[in-house]
Amino acid sequence: MSQYSNVSVIIPFYNAADTIKLTINSILEQSLKPLEVIIVNDASDYKHTEKLELLLSEIKCDIPFYYYKLKVNRGAAFCRNYAISKSSGDYLAFLDADDVWFKRKLELQYNFMIDNGFRLSGHGYIFNVNGYDIEDENTFSFSIIKKYKFLYKNPFFTPTVMVKKDSFHLFDNSLRRVDDYKCWLENFEDGKVGLINVNLAGGFKHPIGVSGLTGSIYKMHKSYLLVLQMLLAEKKISSLFYIAAKLIETVKYPLRCFKMFIKRYI
Repeated sequence: MSQYSNVSVIIPFYNAADTIKLTINSILEQSLKPLEVIIVNDASDYKHTEKLELLLSEIKCDIPFYYYKLKVNRGAAFCRNYAISKSSGDYLAFLDADDVWFKRKLELQYNFMIDNGFRLSGHGYIFNVNGYDIEDENTFSFSIIKKYKFLYKNPFFTPTVMVKKDSFHLFDNSLRRVDDYKCWLENFEDGKVGLINVNLAGGFKHPIGVSGLTGSIYKMHKSYLLVLQMLLAEKKISSLFYIAAKLIETVKYPLRCFKMFIKRYI
């Protein structure tokens, strides 16, 4: 008999019919099942919507799947917030429609959250699981994340994050990029944020985009600088943090552009 957790799985969906079946299968194969799965279709094209709805109609399991379809595209942040408003679990686990979880992801992370009293946690992520042996590692260790870790990068990919729902600060609906980074810092509580040092999720593309185009990098760069300004105004980061993070980003941005140029043309 399957065991269930008190976790609501949150999935925004937009034109991801080619990968959503793998995503859903990775949930169904969890050693510890979620309480529910909530999928929000962000006004996808007809073809993708049709495939998704057919797939959902064919699912046969004890896990409740709740499906909502938006008439206008609103972005992943809005979809996640909408799904959260419909959720009933004490914990939220985020998953994208082009990512998969390894079999013991919920079991390990859910028990980790409860045992340590953490409000937010993440774990390792494989950028491209094609050809990767998706087997959970036998080792288990974790580290407590300090705020300075956010200075030079986002330590958490969204499909690795689990949060305690009560008092959770929602994603910023005004953002199409870097909303996750902003959200994690807005929910940051010293000593209550952990990183599990095990790969328990993966995806099928580079985090900046399938093609890694310079335009995508530029938009991410501008969004990141905007988010830093917003966090400073909210007093979620200090002036010193803001200056240091902005300086680091100023150095990293041209390096990312150069790296993508090399990959694309040389």
